[in-house]
Amino acid sequence: MTQSQMQPESPTQIVARRVAALRARRGLSAQKLADRCADYGMPDLNRSVITNLENNRRQTVTIDELLTLALALGVAPLHLLIPTNDDARVAITPNSDVDAANARQWVIGEQPLVNDEASYHTEVPHGWRQRAQRQRRELELECMAHASFLLTEQLQDNLNHALHIAVDTGDTEAAKDWFHDHVPFRRPLIAHLERLQNELTDTQPRDG
Repeated sequence: MTQSQMQPESPTQIVARRVAALRARRGLSAQKLADRCADYGMPDLNRSVITNLENNRRQTVTIDELLTLALALGVAPLHLLIPTNDDARVAITPNSDVDAANARQWVIGEQPLVNDEASYHTEVPHGWRQRAQRQRRELELECMAHASFLLTEQLQDNLNHALHIAVDTGDTEAAKDWFHDHVPFRRPLIAHLERLQNELTDTQPRDG
């Protein structure tokens, strides 16, 4: 059974599983992890508590404990709280679950889980929202640039074919007709490339 087919995990179950996996990956004993937690000011996260958490004998994790465990393991709290498998199901509440990809976007302030974007984004810091929008726009521009490259390659191939027709037949009018018939997107492509260039220019940092 794959993780996506499993029953939704509660946040505590996810944290327990992730702590166990990361501790093993880093070659840490439960005692060594407990020592790190104590160094960060949380001695109550001792070896016994960590072992009970990992074995699901402890049913809760406080926010303070989550942050301390994340710091001790050297990961973002998000990566203890949300599975790395996007298809895994996360029980946000006892009767509400979503896939990990949407849960992650919700936790980092990217998108709401319920259709109330206005109120959701009022609490997102302005600088964070601007940065997220800029990153999203940069990704869109990268995709547009790639698409433009592919379209330009196709345009060049069609132009080369038209030139071959002109050379082979000596009929330049036939070559022009073929080119016009097979490249209906030439004007939209030119407009698209110009728009892309303007947008890329607008995103460049300006001196002063």
